[in-house]
Amino acid sequence: FTLSGGNLAVIAAMDNLALLGEGASAGDGEEADHFAGENPWLFLSVEGAGQIAESIAAGMMALDPAYEGLYAENLAAFEAGLDALKAEMRAEVGEPSRKRVALLHEGLGYLADELGLLAVATLRREPGEALYGDELEDFIAALRDSGAQVALVERQAPQTLCRAIEAAGLTIAKIDTLTTGFAADPQAYFQAMRGNARAIAQALA
Repeated sequence: FTLSGGNLAVIAAMDNLALLGEGASAGDGEEADHFAGENPWLFLSVEGAGQIAESIAAGMMALDPAYEGLYAENLAAFEAGLDALKAEMRAEVGEPSRKRVALLHEGLGYLADELGLLAVATLRREPGEALYGDELEDFIAALRDSGAQVALVERQAPQTLCRAIEAAGLTIAKIDTLTTGFAADPQAYFQAMRGNARAIAQALA
């Protein structure tokens, strides 16, 4: 947002929101494990997306009070859509089964929590990363040891990894982690999250 005079304003959309993770500070050094600290993938839950929208709207109202009513109106409409989306996703997945789920992307804890899934393992790996040799064998062994029956993985996961997971006896649900952009389509978030619920429901079935 550009203020009069050309100055820029920054809205911190997730300040003071409850995030998963350990809350490690940014001063841990360049060698710190980037998986440590607060998990920024809050938007992978519908409720989290609403919290982010509220933060953005509050920031815009403070910066641009002349249009406060418009921001409030747009926020209310968006949140009404999110409420309907959350109900639709819960209906799609149904009563959470007791199938044991492994999360293969750091952001999927938010989605699993919201849908009441029985997540028994979260395995750390870089999104889109292929694994080979001993690293792949260790990864598959950890999946087997977890007792998981279903694996949630980002849809960009390499086919070699997906085939290895399926060969280990797990069913895969490929999840849109919302990292590829929406081309300014206001319905894209809703469509992606509906697709995620559908993929999970099919895998659990």
